[in-house]
Amino acid sequence: LDMMRMIEEDWKSAGDYFREGLAGTDFYKIPRPRWESLHDLQGLKQLYLITGNEDYKTAFVNLWRSIQKFDRHNTGGFSTGEAAIGNPYSPGAIETCCTTAWSALTLDMLTLTGDPKVAEELEWSFFNSILGSQHPSGRWWTYNTPMNGKREASAHTIVFQSRAGTPELNCCSVNAPRGLGMLSEWAIMKGDADDIVINYLASMSATVPLEDGRLLTLKQTSNYPTAERYYLQPTLDGTAELTLKIRVPSWAVGSTAAVNGNLIEKVTPGEYLEIKRVWKTGDSVLLNIKIPTWTWVGDGDKAGKISIYHGPLLLAYDQRFNDYDSDAIPTLDYQNLEEKPVYLDTETFQPLIVQEFKGADGTPLRLCDFATAGALGTEYVSWLPVENAPPPPFHVESPKEGEAIPADPNLFTWTGPRISEDKTYRFVLSENADLSNPIVTSEDLNRNQLVVRDPLKPDTTYYWLVTA
Repeated sequence: LDMMRMIEEDWKSAGDYFREGLAGTDFYKIPRPRWESLHDLQGLKQLYLITGNEDYKTAFVNLWRSIQKFDRHNTGGFSTGEAAIGNPYSPGAIETCCTTAWSALTLDMLTLTGDPKVAEELEWSFFNSILGSQHPSGRWWTYNTPMNGKREASAHTIVFQSRAGTPELNCCSVNAPRGLGMLSEWAIMKGDADDIVINYLASMSATVPLEDGRLLTLKQTSNYPTAERYYLQPTLDGTAELTLKIRVPSWAVGSTAAVNGNLIEKVTPGEYLEIKRVWKTGDSVLLNIKIPTWTWVGDGDKAGKISIYHGPLLLAYDQRFNDYDSDAIPTLDYQNLEEKPVYLDTETFQPLIVQEFKGADGTPLRLCDFATAGALGTEYVSWLPVENAPPPPFHVESPKEGEAIPADPNLFTWTGPRISEDKTYRFVLSENADLSNPIVTSEDLNRNQLVVRDPLKPDTTYYWLVTA
């Protein structure tokens, strides 16, 4: 701990992670927003566990959430040019080491909070950026796994790290397997007492020690993430009263579950399905996970584009499944994103899934899972042209929640283009949490900020909302 205190003091001249995180500063705005700083952030969690000081936890959680909000790309990857820049749409390199570090940080967030939505972030990174950074042959890893572009072996991209006899040994090729290995730490976890937490929903078998020393084996038979059927069978000597907590993804609206054929009434997306009972060999859980198609509407560099997801899987155009190059991808109509599955028996590198959409002009567009897109060296695209799309997501920036502000004037800001030509915002400020009786309302704003010059009352809580 004494050594850690010395490092903590040195932080002040580096990223100042503790004080900046405690103040609610977004990670990309701190003095050192490099990817290597994520390991310092992991130190904040350890300091909290050692000392019990809630300030360390607050700083850690604030910084993690700001990375999730502003710098996690559509692939689940982290970094732009090996750093955070506050823009998930930037076309800069998404380095494999950075995404591995982001997954490690997110694993820390999961063990700290037990939040199933954090486990969803791990799944997002795993099925897309992490699997996509290893060639399906298993032969090599990338340095950069871009949202659009081509995959290239790290030994080619960062050839300066090449050494005689070990040309493919570099930072990414040795760091990347951690992304796969960490699955063993978050796929299934122990909760309180004999609670078993299941985060990974694909097929697997895991053996977990119980408090009394017996072993519980859980076998999952599943066609997730491409389809909805999930089947769980426990095996143990005798019986055991415990709670199985199975993660239900936040997008899985309409999912159903049954134990031994008996329907469970409440299955809530974005939460754990908690089943407490006396378990024995021969019991079973059937979960039908509704897997929708959902989208992320682009902004900034990706304005006029969308990313399309099939459950946790990002879909991408790949030259090998279409009769035209990437510059001829048809524009999709957001109001008519009908799709149908396509079953292809390829000779090499079988995709997890292929879905066929139609462009607004009727041209077929086949999309495969991002992880196998570009496996033959072909170009792939995960940000697709679209029309009739809703406004892109945005986040309020300042003032932060709970921040003290002067009486006047006050600058309110949110993410988005400084001046927008294709969308407007509505701003509301009120003393009431339900935003009734607003004291300031401004319509048809084409900027991502507003100065409120009306004097505000002292010792008063205010609530504000921006809609596009």
